[in-house]
Amino acid sequence: MYRSSCSCPVDGHDDMIQKVSGIIDQETVNTSGSTFYAGRAYHDNRTKSDISMTGFSSSTSQSSLAQMLSFPPLDVTMYNLFLFLSWGAGIPLLVFGGPCVCSSGNGAAMLFMLLLLGGVILAIVMLEKKKRQYLQKWQPHWARARYVWESLYYCRRHHIVFVPETGEYAPAGQTKRFIFDAQPPSQRM
Repeated sequence: MYRSSCSCPVDGHDDMIQKVSGIIDQETVNTSGSTFYAGRAYHDNRTKSDISMTGFSSSTSQSSLAQMLSFPPLDVTMYNLFLFLSWGAGIPLLVFGGPCVCSSGNGAAMLFMLLLLGGVILAIVMLEKKKRQYLQKWQPHWARARYVWESLYYCRRHHIVFVPETGEYAPAGQTKRFIFDAQPPSQRM
């Protein structure tokens, strides 16, 4: 079946061992969409080429094993959500509220609008700062975990992941936690 240069730390066999990144490559489908036909080009020798542009691409793990073993992204979803909501509040406020308040001539309303807009801008600046701090704090841990993940092997017989150089292993279901806790292999970086 599978032969590897390393062996399972549980029983020493090497016949059902596979590199984790190889499993991800085999069991992940890369797709692209929104292809637009842009035209046809004719060359001197009368050959033609169709020209198209692709709008996006994505990867989807097709098996539960590939999903379980895949490397987790650095999650900034909450920061992005709050930034989106802040921009979502600030733009309509400026576009619709600004002209209405200014045309009314009401000084208190104009001051309120300026303070509200200032608050939205301050929220956006603070969220961006917090997001940068979060990324700076976690980036070294993510880089180390990525280094461990790139050295991982999977044993199909025992359903474990392991680092061959250190002998550490864990159940495949705990891969995402294991890569942060395991000792990295000798640093070759």
